[in-house]
Amino acid sequence: MWQLVVVVKGGILEVGVQIYGGGLWHTWFDRDLTVAGRVIVREENAGSVSYSHHLVRIEEPIMRIPTLAIHLDKTVSSDGFKFNNETHLIPILATSLKGELKKLSSENGPVENGNQTDVNKAIDKTGTTNTKHHLLLLQLLSSKLGCEPDDIYDFELQACDTQPSTVGGAAREFIFSGRLDNLCMSFCSLKV
Repeated sequence: MWQLVVVVKGGILEVGVQIYGGGLWHTWFDRDLTVAGRVIVREENAGSVSYSHHLVRIEEPIMRIPTLAIHLDKTVSSDGFKFNNETHLIPILATSLKGELKKLSSENGPVENGNQTDVNKAIDKTGTTNTKHHLLLLQLLSSKLGCEPDDIYDFELQACDTQPSTVGGAAREFIFSGRLDNLCMSFCSLKV
């Protein structure tokens, strides 16, 4: 559903997303979100370099798309919940805590005058500067994959909800699940 690139804006690490397809986007606000997808990892074996892809899913919630507090948006009751897909559907990954920046910058060079953009740059094993992805996201992925952050060449990730599907209702007769319509249609089409 979304492709991810981490950007720093106003002291907050935001995940720049590319939304495609139709969706009930208002349902993505104030949810516990994570990422899942494919990661391309650079591997060295006996002096030769190869690239392999690995599927990854971080189970814990790492992102959220916050909404404005109701007392700050007086028109929501009369006009309804209105938002701009490009400016309001941006998940927040973390804050740019000074201590965390210092730790990351000690590993990857100085952060000039508290400017977080230098933290985005990581020198990978090929000697090139990786400015596409934030080191914090690379660290989360590498810890899940059991590799080093600079071994991650690229990735194709999607934002996803961390809430699992469950059976519920007073008599346990309902299935509560996101994407249930798509999953049921796919299952039925495969069984026909």
